[in-house]
Amino acid sequence: MGSRLEGEDGELQGSAFRFHTLKSELLSGLRLGITDTLFSKYLVSPKEIPAEPTQVDWLAGASMLVRYSVIEDIGLMDETYFLYYEETDFCLQAHKFGWQSWYVPSSRIIHYVGQSTGVVSGDSLRRRRPKYWFQSRQYYLIKNHGIIYTALADLSWGGMFTVHKVLDFIRLKFHNDAKYLWRDFWRNSIFLSWLDRKQDV
Repeated sequence: MGSRLEGEDGELQGSAFRFHTLKSELLSGLRLGITDTLFSKYLVSPKEIPAEPTQVDWLAGASMLVRYSVIEDIGLMDETYFLYYEETDFCLQAHKFGWQSWYVPSSRIIHYVGQSTGVVSGDSLRRRRPKYWFQSRQYYLIKNHGIIYTALADLSWGGMFTVHKVLDFIRLKFHNDAKYLWRDFWRNSIFLSWLDRKQDV
């Protein structure tokens, strides 16, 4: 069970999500309003946050209530993750065992976004995304979907994000994307991340 998350100012925050798919990677990379609207059912973050208890794919780890029997079935969260994607993975493993994840908005908490990292907090929207975010994403995809799927996911997101940046340049319209996101994504993709590992040896 996951709670309704609110900021200090009472603003509602997303905390109920869909599992990642190749379609969601395409949409996430493209970041185009019309495609998000037309294909909203494939977005990881639903455009509307449920007002009633709703079964979802996965929940924000900021506030979760988990049955002990779930832990008996799948164990604790995978400690390979430093930050990010661990709750997605946990909910996916529970889903494979037949457990359901429910978003219950009557359970409410105040969530101080990004206090551990500053990745998405306040005036830090454009702060560079940390390397461990990309590592967690890649680990999650390879663990649950395999190397070929991960390569397709990287091509989907990276290709569409390239289109997004080209469109921004043509329209002279620029979004608050994290600094160096295009470069960092490809450098940490399944195609090039081995270069960093080789240098670390």
